[in-house]
Amino acid sequence: MESEIFKYICASQGSVDTEELMFNLFPGKSSIDVISNQEKFVISLVNGKQKVVARTSLRLCRHKDCLGTCRRLHLCKAYLISGICQLSLQRRFCCFSHDLTSDHNRKVIEEHNLEALSRAELCTLLLQNDQTLLPSICHDYNNGDQEFGQCQNGFACERLHICEKYPRQDCICYRNHDFYAPPVMKIFYDKGVPPSLLSSLRSTYANKEALRATEYGGARGRKGKHNPAVNNVDAKSGYGVNLAQRQWYRGRGGNRGNRANRSNRGNSRNGSKPGQQQERSSISDITSHTESLDLFSEDELDEGNSRQPNWSSSGFSMADADAKSEDGLNFEKRQQNQGRGRGGNRG
Repeated sequence: MESEIFKYICASQGSVDTEELMFNLFPGKSSIDVISNQEKFVISLVNGKQKVVARTSLRLCRHKDCLGTCRRLHLCKAYLISGICQLSLQRRFCCFSHDLTSDHNRKVIEEHNLEALSRAELCTLLLQNDQTLLPSICHDYNNGDQEFGQCQNGFACERLHICEKYPRQDCICYRNHDFYAPPVMKIFYDKGVPPSLLSSLRSTYANKEALRATEYGGARGRKGKHNPAVNNVDAKSGYGVNLAQRQWYRGRGGNRGNRANRSNRGNSRNGSKPGQQQERSSISDITSHTESLDLFSEDELDEGNSRQPNWSSSGFSMADADAKSEDGLNFEKRQQNQGRGRGGNRG
């Protein structure tokens, strides 16, 4: 039954309305009984509708010389996405496999119960689960009021300048909401994404965000609330991973052990400003060096030939969540009138 559901969802751009799924495949049955396996199905709200998103732990192998012990799919990425490898068409050597039915791939696919999927359906499933296959949405572009927001790369940016809210919901802000915009299409072309997939990419990015939010929420829940290094995730959007490690202190008083700051309590009376916190780098800047890595570059395979479209690992496009602490309280509210009491100077 799960294989039938999986194939139906993957054939429907990776997600489907819960009501549509139950009406077409299991009329009269409860969705709780049908899609209860959280390792394969994720419930998400898109434009106010409840959708079932297909989930898998299967990934493409990134190592050209892997001996087959990774239990990942050994397949050319270009072949997975478009069914065609440009190197093969040009009679050039490609070290990645183009055979889904090889012994290694067949065993891996069977381990994940995905043998009923076609190449196109498997492509849909991996595009929304493997975060390295598609370029990420630029977080800096979505912050600030300038033409490129806070993105300093402008047209040279290798991330998508698209509204972050657009894949998940209708939006009328001034930012770009078009996957067919020339700068966006150029990035997809450089990454080897064929034009035939553009019409389904909005759904793909919405599914990517739903799955990513679920993974972060699950990881946070397993570690518990007293873990000192738990990343903070915005439960509403799935964005907002705080890269600065948080410290956990017991009790209600926050950071009580910072005695060095106690000598500065009187500074507020003199009008002096508290020390400024160190400026944090944006998430896009932190992840930019990882996105420049060409994990699947085919140039290394044949340096004497013309350059093929590069593929880069896409970083998580996440809004930055600020951690608030009790140390930011107004010191003036803590000041007490020193003249009160019997011993005060009443004169």
